Amino acid sequence: MPNLRSVAIPSILAILEFSNAQETVGFGPAFSLGPVSSSSWIRESVTTLVLPVIPSPSADRLALWPGMGTSGGDLIQALAVSFADPNA
Repeated sequence: MPNLRSVAIPSILAILEFSNAQETVGFGPAFSLGPVSSSSWIRESVTTLVLPVIPSPSADRLALWPGMGTSGGDLIQALAVSFADPNA
């Protein structure tokens, strides 16, 4: 059975490496159509996400993340991601 030290140190290092990799994440530009009045609601919605040609050469990462918040605080969302290096 492994001791706590042999498990804890690699786990802490992995967490630190992950948090360091996420330093450059940013969001925007963003826009909002809300809030709306309490007597208004969206009954049905259709979204089409048309992806452009990926820039060449690819650089860094790109994510398109359209979403819609609900009155219950949930988020309905789609995600399209492109990585220059899928192992990054």
